[in-house]
Amino acid sequence: MSDNLIGKRDQVWALIDAKSFYCSCEQLFDPTIANKPVVVLSNNDGCCVALSEQAKALGITRGAPWFKVEREACSKGVVVRSSNYTLYADMSRRFIEELSNFSPCVEQYSIDEAFVRLDGFKLDQLEDYGRQIKQTIYKNIGLPVRVGIGATPTLAKLGNQAAKVYEQRVQGVVQIDSDHKREWLLARTDVRNIWGIGAKTATRLRTMGIDNALQLSQKSAPEMRRIWNVVLARTVMELQGIACIDPGDIDETKKQILSSRSFGQGITDFEGAEISISISLSASR
Repeated sequence: MSDNLIGKRDQVWALIDAKSFYCSCEQLFDPTIANKPVVVLSNNDGCCVALSEQAKALGITRGAPWFKVEREACSKGVVVRSSNYTLYADMSRRFIEELSNFSPCVEQYSIDEAFVRLDGFKLDQLEDYGRQIKQTIYKNIGLPVRVGIGATPTLAKLGNQAAKVYEQRVQGVVQIDSDHKREWLLARTDVRNIWGIGAKTATRLRTMGIDNALQLSQKSAPEMRRIWNVVLARTVMELQGIACIDPGDIDETKKQILSSRSFGQGITDFEGAEISISISLSASR
C-alpha cells in the first residue's frame, strides 16, 4: 500500500453477505430444519461456530463450548450439525458465480461475502438493483443475503451492517445515497465497528474524543496520517465518501485468534487444508 491519499468519487460499491451462512446451507439441504434453531459446531464438535437467528434468540452465543450449553439447547429443540466443509465451499462457489452475473467486478472477501462494483448506475436505480440481487440469489441457490451499497467499500460495509440491524424495516437492503443518510448512519456506528479498525485503535481514538464513525469522518485525512498512519487517513476519506481502499487491503482475520486441536477429518492435500482453514477463520468473525 502506498502512502498517498488519492481517492475517487465516481465509484459505487456493494457488499453482499449470506445470512447465517453455515446454518442457511444446512437448512437448505435439509428442509425439515428450516425455521428451527440450528447450531453448527466446530470441526472437532467442541464449540458453536454458527447460529441461526432462532438459536441466537434462545441466548446461545457464538464460540460457546457445546458441552456447556448442550443440555439446555437440546431441551429447547435446537438442531445440531457438525461443520460440512464440502457443502460450504460448494455453496460459496455458487454464491460468487451468481454475483458475477450482476457485475464484471466481484471481489470475494470471505467464504460468505463479497464486494461488487456497481459503477454506471443511476442513484435511484441502485436500491432496486440490490433487491434484484437479493431475490435472484435466493431464487437460484436458496441463500438469504443482505446488501449494503455506498460510494466506498467502507460505506458499503456499514450499509450491510445496517441491513442486519434494521432488517425488518429495510428488507435486507441499505443504500447510502445522500449525506443525510450517511451522517445519520455514521453517528449510530460505534468506532470499534468501523471496517478495519481494531480494538486497540478504537480505544486510542476514544482518548481523542472520537466515539463514533461520524466524529472520525469529520477529521482531516492529512492530519490523521500525520498523527496516526495512512491506513486510518484512508478510512477517514472512505467515511467521507471518497474511495481509496481496496477490499484486499483489509485483513480482519488479524483481529481474531482461533485455536483448534485438529481438523474434523483427515486432510491430505493443500486444497483441503485451505478450505478447512478459510472456513474456520471466517467462522471466528
